[in-house]
Amino acid sequence: MQVYPAGVTNIIQSIQRDDLFIEELQEYLTTTAKCLGQKNYNRLRKYLPHLTSAWYYSLTSLSNLLTLGEEYAGIIRFGSDNSIPSKYLHLLWLVLYVGGEPLFERITKKLEEHISNSTEIRNEAKSEITRILRFFRTNKDLFVRFHYSLFYIQGKYHSISNRISGIKYVLLRQWMQDNAATSSIKFLGYISLIYVMYSLIKNYIYQESTKENIVYSSELSKVCVLCVERRTNTCATLCGHLFCWHCIHDSLKYQQSCPVCREPVNPSRIVFLQNYT
Repeated sequence: MQVYPAGVTNIIQSIQRDDLFIEELQEYLTTTAKCLGQKNYNRLRKYLPHLTSAWYYSLTSLSNLLTLGEEYAGIIRFGSDNSIPSKYLHLLWLVLYVGGEPLFERITKKLEEHISNSTEIRNEAKSEITRILRFFRTNKDLFVRFHYSLFYIQGKYHSISNRISGIKYVLLRQWMQDNAATSSIKFLGYISLIYVMYSLIKNYIYQESTKENIVYSSELSKVCVLCVERRTNTCATLCGHLFCWHCIHDSLKYQQSCPVCREPVNPSRIVFLQNYT
């Protein structure tokens, strides 16, 4: 079967189309969950985005069907062996795509606990491994942005779950390939990559220069995860995360969800902490 590499624009169009439909499904689920009572809704609401995505992709990708976005952009999924991915590979992709972030948090925390309780590892090694694990967990958003920078440059794997599973996108019809904005997106990718690398190096040097982990954690709690600078005009989302006022509003222009926990966020519900230092 003759296939052609999907352009970055084709993939972005597909993902945006799917996200719009998933948001619509989530609104229906939210309305249904509210009918169960406020107490039950409060328990369920943080799981609704994951449940909606899992439901949508189970009915499409996991059943070897095109998503609405893929059909709109004219792309299909291919595995690393240049064939249609198996159901098991799609299942791996779905687990990582929906639950990859909480899974990463849980694994790193469990590793920290195991290392700190181990009697076979020297204290110096414990301290070093724990420091590295905390660095990765604290800067996970920057590593995600690092991946997206590579996607903008290479145009191959849209999400980290795609990269791990080896699932990429291809076109069946070459005339549908959209390369109009490829050079601009690639330039954006290089700029983003430079910024992310600078932020990671700066955070690593800052961590290295800190003698006390408690002091490090205290100072890091004052840093905005979006601009990686000390927060100014601190505000809070309803899910309890703190950002610079202008940073969170800029982020919500592209996706109305919390950058940390992916909880849906309404810009009008952002709380400005007037006397917070």
